[in-house]
Amino acid sequence: SVVVSNAIQRLVRHSFDLEPLPAQHVKGIENPVEHHLVVGESAPSSRLAKGPIVGRVAELAHLQSCWLDAQHDRLTMNGVGFAGEPGIGKSRLATAAADFAVATGAPVLALLGSPFHSDSGLHP
Repeated sequence: SVVVSNAIQRLVRHSFDLEPLPAQHVKGIENPVEHHLVVGESAPSSRLAKGPIVGRVAELAHLQSCWLDAQHDRLTMNGVGFAGEPGIGKSRLATAAADFAVATGAPVLALLGSPFHSDSGLHP
């Protein structure tokens, strides 16, 4: 089993499923230590970006247009890609694109990478 302290729990709670455990006495520490059992990685759907989209009107309009074209079999490309530096909102835009599909009843399959499995394609 792997357990983590409250401090680590706050850092990894969005990436891992954790269960709180009763506080335990630890050698060298005066008060009992609260900790959490690491159950496993969070399901991909719980890791999708859902924050606000700011300043992306043109990008959202393009995604909406692509989805409408795909629905009416008018899409002239094989898909939509998201590329760029870390932290610029690629995941959030991809989630918005998936939201367009979900809103029309289309099935959505989310494939997410994990920094913990960089040697395994499309883990799990």
